[in-house]
Amino acid sequence: MEFLGQVFANGLFLSCLYALLALGTTLIFGVLRIGDLAQGALYALAGYLVFLGTKQWGLEYWLAATLAVVAVTLLSVLNGHFVYRRLRNLGIGQTFLGAVGLLIVIQNLLAIGFTWEPQAVRFPWGDALVQVGSIALLPQKISIIILAIAGLIGLWLFLRRSFIGKALRALAQNREAAQLVGVNASVVTALAFAIAGALSGSTGALMATVWPLTPYGGTLLVLKAFAITVIGMGQVRGAFIGALLVGMSEALVQGYWRAELSDLVPFVLLAGALILKPQVLGPEEDEKTNQLRSRTLPVFQTNGYLRYVPLVLAGLAVILPYFLPGQFWLHLAILAGINIIVVSGLDLLTGYAGIPSLAQAGLIGIGAYTSAILAMKLGWTFPLTLIGALIVTVGAASLIGLLGLRLKGRWTSFTFIMGIVIALFIANLGPFTGGTQGLIGVPFLTFDLPGLGKITLNPYRDKLAYFYLVLAFVVLALWLKSRIVHSRLGRALVAIREDDVLAQSVGISVEHHKLGAFLLSAAFASIAGSLYAHYLAYLNPDLFTFSQSFNLFVMNLIGGAATLLGAVFGPVALTAFAELTRSISGSIASIVFGILLIISLIYLPDGLTGMARKVWARLTVRSLRRSEPKSSKILEAEEAL
Repeated sequence: MEFLGQVFANGLFLSCLYALLALGTTLIFGVLRIGDLAQGALYALAGYLVFLGTKQWGLEYWLAATLAVVAVTLLSVLNGHFVYRRLRNLGIGQTFLGAVGLLIVIQNLLAIGFTWEPQAVRFPWGDALVQVGSIALLPQKISIIILAIAGLIGLWLFLRRSFIGKALRALAQNREAAQLVGVNASVVTALAFAIAGALSGSTGALMATVWPLTPYGGTLLVLKAFAITVIGMGQVRGAFIGALLVGMSEALVQGYWRAELSDLVPFVLLAGALILKPQVLGPEEDEKTNQLRSRTLPVFQTNGYLRYVPLVLAGLAVILPYFLPGQFWLHLAILAGINIIVVSGLDLLTGYAGIPSLAQAGLIGIGAYTSAILAMKLGWTFPLTLIGALIVTVGAASLIGLLGLRLKGRWTSFTFIMGIVIALFIANLGPFTGGTQGLIGVPFLTFDLPGLGKITLNPYRDKLAYFYLVLAFVVLALWLKSRIVHSRLGRALVAIREDDVLAQSVGISVEHHKLGAFLLSAAFASIAGSLYAHYLAYLNPDLFTFSQSFNLFVMNLIGGAATLLGAVFGPVALTAFAELTRSISGSIASIVFGILLIISLIYLPDGLTGMARKVWARLTVRSLRRSEPKSSKILEAEEAL
C-alpha cells in the first residue's frame, strides 16, 4: 500500500503538470480552433530564461521566473498575431503545421544559444522532500499541483463568469456573429494567447527546478497536452479529467510495468477516443477551408509531354556523377534520390487527394527496420528484403488507413499521432530494433544473381553503383506517379481533393480511393526506407521521428504540391541545404526548414513549381503585349501602302 500511495502521488503530479499545459492548448485549440503546439517550445524557453536570469545575471529565482513568464506571454501573443492569424482562415490543419514550424524554430534557436548539454536550476526552497506519511514529494512538485488546481478553477471561472471569457466562447461558436454584436476578435484572441503563454511559462519556470533543461524538453509534453485536449473534448473540465486519466495511467505503467512504455499511454488513449468518438472537436476543415483548397493547390494539367519528363531527368542524372567534384556530392545525390521517392508517394496523397499525412517518417522506419532485420536475422538478400518490407509496411498502413478514415475530419491529427506511436514502438522494441541505441551493422545491399553469385554494393567503397540503383528507383517512382495521375485513379483523386461530396455523388468511392492513395504512399516510403537502411548500415529511432515527417511535408510544399517536378525540386533543394549546413550546425538547417514551412503555408502555397509557372506566364503575357503594338503598326503600314 505504501508503494501504491507513492505511485498515486507521482500520478497526481504528472496529471497536474499535463493539466497546466493542456489548459493552455484547450483555450487555443478547443476555443479558437488553432493547433498551437509551439507552446511546448515556449515551455522550454521559460526554463532557459530562468536559468539565464539566475546563473548569468544573478537574479533571484522568483524575479527571474516572473520576467521569463512575461517574456513568454508576449511571444505567445506575437505568434498568434503574426503567424496564426494568417493561417487560421485556411483551417486547423494549416495552423497545426505552422505551429510545428514555430516549435522547430524556437527549439533549435535554444539549441544554438544554450548547447545540447542539460542545464539545471536550483529551487529557492531547497530540494528536501516533503513527507506526508509514506508519501514523499519535492516542494517544486507540490507547487505544480497547487498551480494546476488554481489554474483550473481560475480558467473555468474566467470562461464562465467574465465578459471576456464569454466573448471567447462566443467566438468559438460563431466568429462572425460574435463580431456583429461588438466582440473585438483581435483583442480577445490576443488575450487567449497571453493566458496560454502564461500557463506554459509558469510551468516551464517551475519544471526547470525539477527536470534538467534541454531544448527539446517541451516537445513530448505539449504533444501529450494536445492529446489530453482532444480526449477532454476541448473543454476545461474535460482537459483536467483527461490529464488525471493520463497522469495516473502513466504512473501505474511506470510503477508496475515498464517505465519506457509510459509515453505511449496518452497517444493510445487519444487514438481510442478518436475512434470511439471522432466528432469530439469537429472536423479539421470547414466549408471555407474547402473553398480555399482549390485555390491553394494547382489543378493538374495533363499535358502529354509531361509523361516523358522522367525519361529526360533519367538521362540527365545518368551523366550527373561525371560532373560532381567528389564523393560527398554523390552522397547528396543518393539522399536526394531517396527523398524524391518518398515525396513522390506523399504528393499522391497530399497534393492530389488533398489529405496530408504526418506518418510518412514512421512508415519509412517500418520499411527500413523490416528490411534490415530480414537481412540480419534471416540472411535474406535484395530484392526479397524489399518485398518483405513492402508487405509489412503496406499491412501497417492498411490498419492505420482503415482506422483513420473512420475519423473523417480528424485524419491529419490521427496520422500525426500514429507517426509518434510508431517511433515510440521502434524505440521500445529493443530485442528487434536495438532500442534507443540503434541497430548497428545493417548488412550492405546484396543481390543473389543466378550464375553470378552474390553481388554486394558497399556504399563506403563505391557510391556510384548505389547511386545508379537509387536512380533506377527514382525513375520508376516518377514514371509510376505520372501513369497514376493520368489514369482514372489520378482524376478521381483530384475530384476528391476539389469536392469529395460531389465526387461521391458521381459514383467515386471516396474512402476506397483515399485508402488506395495512402497505401501507394506507404509503398513508396517502404522502398525508400529499404534503400536508406542498407545505405547507412545503421538505424536509429531518431531518424524517423515526427519532425522528419514535417521535413518531408516541407519538401513537398516547397517543390510544389500536385506537380510532377515538385517532387524533384523540393527534395533536391532542401536535402542539399540540410546536408551542406549540417557540418556547420544541424540546428540551422532545422530552423530554415521551420521558417520555409511557415512562409510556404502563408505566401507560397504552390511551391517552386507554381512560382516558376506564374513567372513564365507573366513573361509570356508581357512578350505578347509588347508584340501587339508592333504588329498593329505593321498592319497600318501595309494598309497605307
